[in-house]
Amino acid sequence: MSKAEDEKRRAKLREVLSIAALKQEFDRDEIVSLCNESRSAFVGNVLKQLASDAIISYISDDNHGTTRYTWIVNRTQFDSDG
Repeated sequence: MSKAEDEKRRAKLREVLSIAALKQEFDRDEIVSLCNESRSAFVGNVLKQLASDAIISYISDDNHGTTRYTWIVNRTQFDSDG
């Protein structure tokens, strides 16, 4: 991966994380709708990785029929640049 591609990926990652950190609960489509650079597949991959790393957790949402997420770690202390 070139340096330019790496920087672009980091910018997209920061975008997703900074938007998600604004909410206690969220779903993928909410985050996608607020992103300028990141697309659905990228957001989905980031959320899956965060869940796998026990940073966020899946919660059920019977009202909307979608998978929602909530933070396990304190989202106000989460460093999206780290």
